[in-house]
Amino acid sequence: MREAWVDYAKGIGIILVVFGHVNRGLYSAGIHLSESFYQLTDSVIYSFHMPLFFFLSGLFFVQSLDRKGKSRFIISKIDTIVYPYIIWSLLQGTVEVVLSRYTNNAASLKDLIGLFTHPRAQFWFLYALFMVFFIATLLYNKNKFNYILPILIVVSAGLYVCQDSLSKSYHFGYITSFMVFFLLGALAIHYSAAIARINITTSLIAALVFVLLEWVFHGYLGLTYTDTGLYSMILAIAAIIFIISLSVLLAKADIAWLRRLGELSMVIYLMHILAASGLRIVLAKFLHVNNWSAHVLAGTLFGLIVPMVAYYFIQKMHLNFLLERPRFHNVQRKEKTL
Repeated sequence: MREAWVDYAKGIGIILVVFGHVNRGLYSAGIHLSESFYQLTDSVIYSFHMPLFFFLSGLFFVQSLDRKGKSRFIISKIDTIVYPYIIWSLLQGTVEVVLSRYTNNAASLKDLIGLFTHPRAQFWFLYALFMVFFIATLLYNKNKFNYILPILIVVSAGLYVCQDSLSKSYHFGYITSFMVFFLLGALAIHYSAAIARINITTSLIAALVFVLLEWVFHGYLGLTYTDTGLYSMILAIAAIIFIISLSVLLAKADIAWLRRLGELSMVIYLMHILAASGLRIVLAKFLHVNNWSAHVLAGTLFGLIVPMVAYYFIQKMHLNFLLERPRFHNVQRKEKTL
């Protein structure tokens, strides 16, 4: 059974993703409040928001794998991760090539056709997520997984802490950076009943710990999210616990718009760069708006809302092939029954 708080956690996560990318785009365009403010906000967000998504992806890994079996499970991930990765890498990449003179980072046809070995822009997440799912599936054994999961978590935590000294060839860095959070998600689902009982007191404690650790990490130690190691892992885990506790409370409050953002987080992730960057270009290049606050507010809202509107039209016009691999065998089967 799907836990209600998961969609709220995804909703919070995707807001941070869109804001983070808008903020980075503005900084590259020379629109920011100050260097120090940009560096701090960027590092705080990137210290935990992608580990959060890998954690959430791991929650229902075992349940889904047991239901489908290894082969069908991998095929389903090719349908829902690899396929949209290819489609939207090509779509966004083509737009970036055509509009290179207006964008912050010029794209070439070489960048476009290199998507199978060098993921571009935000699509690295889909590339990494499929790698993590694939390797976790290879490691999975139904009869032994509950026993070996703690061992795998310890090993993956060790790989995370030592990742700077390990090879990143063949994108192995994606595994060392995120596998531990995915496996923690697979473990956390066993405690779903306890998570559902989280109250406001627990949430306040989690918030206090999160703020304190962020201050210690960024302020006292003077580190940034790129300084990966034991401290950054502890910080990411503390942040995930805070987001979970907050999401449980929000789920009880039944905030429909935030839940919907979570439900459509993949759609938003695929399209938000095109929407937000397009708005930034129009505002800055043509309307000559250079106010950071106006840009970041409008860009974040645009990056969230436009993909949701696009999703509505995709459903209405039966253009689902833009988001998921067409299932022609289903059509053929229906035709035979007519």
